[in-house]
Amino acid sequence: MFLCIIFTMVGIFSVFLGWLIREKKKIRLIAGVNTASQTELANMNLDAIARVVGNTCTSTGLGWIAVGGLFWAGFELALYIWIPIFIASIICVVIFVQRYDTNARSKKSTALTLVAALIPALLIMGLVGSLLFATTLEPVARVEGDAVVIDCAFGTTIQRDDISAVMWLDSLPALSRTNGGDVMGALKGQFSSKDLGRGRVYARIDAPPYILIKLRESFVIVGFRSPEDTRALYRQIEAMFAGLFPPRVAALDSAPVQNARILTLDGVRELAKKGGALTMADIEAFIGVDNLSGLYGRHIDIEGGYALQCSSGGGEGALFSAILYKRSGSVQDGIDIRQGDVDTFLKRK
Repeated sequence: MFLCIIFTMVGIFSVFLGWLIREKKKIRLIAGVNTASQTELANMNLDAIARVVGNTCTSTGLGWIAVGGLFWAGFELALYIWIPIFIASIICVVIFVQRYDTNARSKKSTALTLVAALIPALLIMGLVGSLLFATTLEPVARVEGDAVVIDCAFGTTIQRDDISAVMWLDSLPALSRTNGGDVMGALKGQFSSKDLGRGRVYARIDAPPYILIKLRESFVIVGFRSPEDTRALYRQIEAMFAGLFPPRVAALDSAPVQNARILTLDGVRELAKKGGALTMADIEAFIGVDNLSGLYGRHIDIEGGYALQCSSGGGEGALFSAILYKRSGSVQDGIDIRQGDVDTFLKRK
C-alpha cells in the first residue's frame, strides 16, 4: 500500500505540473527554459514547448497513477514495464522540443539540458528502486528481553504479553496485501487472511517452514531462506516463554498447523451449537496451544479478552470440558459452552 500511495502521489503531482505548464504557461518550471536569457527566450516557440512538455507531464502522471492501481491489485510487473517507458519518454521529449528552440546550442549545452531533465526521473527511480530492494532483503529477527524484534522494511516489535500462541506453518495461507511489499516472492508488511484476519508477514513464499505468532487481535508470520535460521528464532521465542503458564509455544518438533484459523466469538457460538457432540477435533481446527498435564488440553485466546480452555482424555474424541472465560478472571468463573448460554455469559461479563 505504501508504494501504491507513492506512485499515485507522484502521478498526481506530475498531472498538476503538466496543467501549470500547459494551461498557466509556467514555462520557468521547464529545465533549460528556466535558465534562458530574454534574448534566448525570444528565439523559442514557448507555446509549443509548453504544450509538449505539459502534455508529457500529464500523460506520464496518468501512467504513474495507473501503475499505483495495478501495483495495489498485485500486478507488480506493471512497474518494471513502466520504468523504461517513463525514462524513454523523458529522453524523447527533451530531444523533440529542441526543434522549437532556434538558439545556437552546443552539444555540451544540449547534453546538460538532457541531464537536467533526467535528474527528477532518476531521483524517482532511485526512491522506488531502494524501496523495492529493501523489500527483498532478508529480515533480521531476534528476541530482546521480553519482546521479538523484527528489523527490516515495515518492521515491528512484538511484546511477549501480546502473544497468545506460537506454532509452525509449512505453507503460507492465502494473503492479500494491505500495506506492505510483495517483490519477487519476498513478503513484508501488513497483509490480511480470510482465516487469520489482519496481520504482518516477513517471509518468502518459497522458503518454508514459517513461524506463526498469534497475537491477541492479529498475527505475525516470520520465516527465513534458511530453515535452520527459522528454527533458531523459534528456540529463542521458546526460551522467552520458559516457565510460564499456560504454555503458549508449541513444541519445536511439533507438526505444522494445517489450514490455521483464528477462533472468534462468533466461532464460539457455532461450536456451542454442537453441545455434547463437540470434540477435540473441532477445537483443533483453531489456533491454540496444547496444555494441561495428565490430560490433553488446548488453550485458545479469543478476541475481546476471552479464552477457551478445553480438555479431553486424548485423541480427537469427546471433551471433558470446554470452558469460556475472561482472561482477566479465572477458569472457575467461566461457563462450559456445551451447556451454558454463551450470549448470556458475554453480556454478564
